[in-house]
Amino acid sequence: MPEKTIRLPVTGMTCANCAANIERSVKKLPGVKGANVNFASEEASVTLDPEAVEVRDLIERIEGSGFGVPATRVELPVTGMTCANCAASIERALNRKVPGVLSASVNFATESAVVEYLP
Repeated sequence: MPEKTIRLPVTGMTCANCAANIERSVKKLPGVKGANVNFASEEASVTLDPEAVEVRDLIERIEGSGFGVPATRVELPVTGMTCANCAASIERALNRKVPGVLSASVNFATESAVVEYLP
């Protein structure tokens, strides 16, 4: 699979040295080909092998370095489901195929989905 570049918002940086520390830390992850953290735009751009490293791994590494990656949580109505398998299929698709989604939970009984994603 080809390399992929992901952009993540990063909070808590107070100087260019913070950005350099995040870069060094993220580059140590297996599967990360390169990282560039911009203090001014509060953004990390990471080139990676998507089969070797996941976005969650990047977030854990950044947060482990003392910085934040803000995520947004939203509850959405989901209509048209006829069984629990429908909910499971939607949840799987959101978690595996939608870029930026960190986690998704679909509830057939309440006809809703709770999605946490990168803004």
